[in-house]
Amino acid sequence: MVDDAVYAGQDQNGHALELEDPALEDQRQRWWVYQASDLCHIALETLLKFTLDTLGNHSTGLPLDQLVSECVDQIFDVAAKIPESWATLLQGTETAANPYEESSALSEFRFCTDIMRGAGRRIESTCSPEIAWKAVQLLAILHKRVREEEHPVEAELGGFTSEAFQTILTETRFLDEHADLPFREILGKIIEMKIVRRHLWVAARKFRSGDYTFLIESDEGRLRLREKDGPVFTNPRLGPAITFLKDIHLIGGQGLTDYGVEAVTAA
Repeated sequence: MVDDAVYAGQDQNGHALELEDPALEDQRQRWWVYQASDLCHIALETLLKFTLDTLGNHSTGLPLDQLVSECVDQIFDVAAKIPESWATLLQGTETAANPYEESSALSEFRFCTDIMRGAGRRIESTCSPEIAWKAVQLLAILHKRVREEEHPVEAELGGFTSEAFQTILTETRFLDEHADLPFREILGKIIEMKIVRRHLWVAARKFRSGDYTFLIESDEGRLRLREKDGPVFTNPRLGPAITFLKDIHLIGGQGLTDYGVEAVTAA
């Protein structure tokens, strides 16, 4: 997909995108920041789906601390090795040379493909602990890239200070703040603060404007499942944008059409 190649800076075979215009490379870097946030969103929504599925196994609901503990226990049961802390996980996390390489078990493309196939969005689908662990690993890969690679994350997202904005910057800052906690504790905080409480906060804000989107109900200290939802990419995406430009005859198989040239010139 075009989106993944722009994020990776190369195609699936490792051929680098040749962007001779510095302005185009700057724009590609902005896209990297956008898509990194989207991948972070996918990882967290997968953990939400896993949490909802876990809660769904208890018809009378669970107290929040028990729900968090059960989710963490399930993930611990399938992880090949439990790190001591989030910092330890980052130290042991390898990133793929090509994030878009389909055959690489370490690439974001591979993680995301496995997650989207395995998490599911329907009420009858179930997100396994193995998929939830992949979501945690994807989050670690993204965090490591933000730490170790030069991307304009702070420049592009630093101005969004409201609680309403949850981005790759806010989430990696949160992880940095708690990086040295025991891993069970930081994983529990992610599920409690970034999954359950975040969902309830967003749903409460929507409720004020008449939109009821609660997937979890809280009543007398117990949480109960109402509905399920799962990970989905946000918009805009480059693929649909390119299709749109083709539909209105601004680009074709060889690039800009005559209409496209006229539009660019007029702009």
